[in-house]
Amino acid sequence: MSIQQRELAPGHLLVGQSRNMGKEWIAVAGETLVAGQIVCCSGVSEAHVQVLKAASDVATKRQPPLFMAMHGASAGDQVRVTEFNVLTNVNTAGGAVGDPIFLAVAASAGGWVRVAPATAINVGVILSVDASTGSVLFAGTRG
Repeated sequence: MSIQQRELAPGHLLVGQSRNMGKEWIAVAGETLVAGQIVCCSGVSEAHVQVLKAASDVATKRQPPLFMAMHGASAGDQVRVTEFNVLTNVNTAGGAVGDPIFLAVAASAGGWVRVAPATAINVGVILSVDASTGSVLFAGTRG
């Protein structure tokens, strides 16, 4: 099995809402994904790693490494995933710069939350605070 990888220049733009700051891989979506969802490795599909929406309260969906989907994909389609990403135009109200963000639970699989759930898994930090134009740094490669 091989994993295709490429390194992007900082500031790579995706629909004006994120900036990829790390390496990017080609994976296969194991289910329907949308841009910005946090994903985990769930197996192999042909020559690529298969990914599913990650969830902090499901043991098989919270193991490192975690990645972020760079665009939407249907189950079985290829999807680009990255290890670091800055998401902009998100709601960070109630937080403070530097506060951690956490992987969401299965009910909101693939998402992140400001308040730690019972099974807290830190996936980044708040970079700016605003109800609609806030930003967070996703840093999912942990081990």
